[in-house]
Amino acid sequence: MSRRARKILFFLFLLFFFFKCFICFGGELSAGVSAKLNLLKADEYTSCLVMMKDQVNTRELNLKLNPNLITRKMIHATTLSALKSKAESSQTELITYLNRKTLDGGVKQFKTFWITNAVLVTAKREVIENIAA
Repeated sequence: MSRRARKILFFLFLLFFFFKCFICFGGELSAGVSAKLNLLKADEYTSCLVMMKDQVNTRELNLKLNPNLITRKMIHATTLSALKSKAESSQTELITYLNRKTLDGGVKQFKTFWITNAVLVTAKREVIENIAA
């Protein structure tokens, strides 16, 4: 499979989750998430995409990287490094919390995404509300 085809599939995958899952932005619940949580029983799980508030400003980063002085490959590597670093630094506390809640049954599973600085969480109502608080 070509690199371009893999990129397209990856973005389609992300779009699928954006429309399939409810989205919780750092510090707030969308109306869809709130409605879904109100319908859940205490022991039921639901999936939610948690978008971290702390995001890389790629536009600003690209302005700082002068294409006349560095190669396209270096710009790509710098951008990837910035995205991964931001996700690692901003998701640490959330991942620790999710690991703890996985042990007590509040979280069924979770997956991190560095490219969008988001975490897909399948958890009980209480956990999702605590994340957004």
